[in-house]
Amino acid sequence: MANKPLLSICIPTWNREKCLIDCINSIINQNYFNNDDIEIVISDNWSTDKTLFVCSRFVSQWYNIKYSSNWSNIWFDRNLLKTIELANWKYCMILADDDAINDNGLSTILNFIKKNNTDYIMLNFRTYDIDLKETVDDSNYMSIDKDEYYSSLKEFICNRKWNHYELSSLFTFMSEHLFKKEIWDKFQLKESFIWTQVIHLHVLLSCMKNKTFAIISDPVVKNRSYNWRPNDQKDEIYTNKKAIKTNLWIAKQYKLKASYYRTLFYFSKQALLSKIVVYINLLFWYKVYSYLKRKLKKFVLKLI
Repeated sequence: MANKPLLSICIPTWNREKCLIDCINSIINQNYFNNDDIEIVISDNWSTDKTLFVCSRFVSQWYNIKYSSNWSNIWFDRNLLKTIELANWKYCMILADDDAINDNGLSTILNFIKKNNTDYIMLNFRTYDIDLKETVDDSNYMSIDKDEYYSSLKEFICNRKWNHYELSSLFTFMSEHLFKKEIWDKFQLKESFIWTQVIHLHVLLSCMKNKTFAIISDPVVKNRSYNWRPNDQKDEIYTNKKAIKTNLWIAKQYKLKASYYRTLFYFSKQALLSKIVVYINLLFWYKVYSYLKRKLKKFVLKLI
């Protein structure tokens, strides 16, 4: 076995034993997995389900599956950092525990990184239902016909027009990132992005700014949809605020003045409209309350 596999597939997980089984099976069932070029690294964030037993079974069967469990829940950002820290290099691929790799996806990835020396690669994906059986949308997320190559990530970002959620949504999806671990390791400011909930986005867009960048056109990843929804309106508002903040951070990081001010204006307008609607609703119910209060007072006076 090689000491440093070419590709480390990094899976941070927490309480998703059934999804994790699908995720791992999608990798080990491919012919390319049974060689020294690939390893799976799983960091369990103190799951309370049967994740430990699931992973133990896989580890006992495969020498190139590595499993580690935290002694407490260290939250998503720190667990993601730990997963990559445990990996061997040259390349790391982040894979969400509820997603999967498409049939022949491993061969596509390995052939690409063997032929190219690209620093940071974005993987195309296709969205499936919650059981990963049927496609929700037949089109790929990035509608491109052939692989794209850029001299730097900055060239890719700065040569496009971005609006609203596009900046953050493009890089937030966890299972599309493939990168050289050496560059990730050398970046010293990872801790400053803990609690952003999208630490992979912040680290990669910081350390890969001037590094070579490419997009693989074939959908090598299967994205499981409908697996997460905000619990209530408060969660949805928090998610939207986080997306706005991330959008503005990217625009500032890459000096996208037009996108920065356009995004700021768009969401400020949305926030203002929301407040106006709330005010109108309050005013309406105040009028209703005042009317009913007057009617009740008249009714009481008649009784007296």
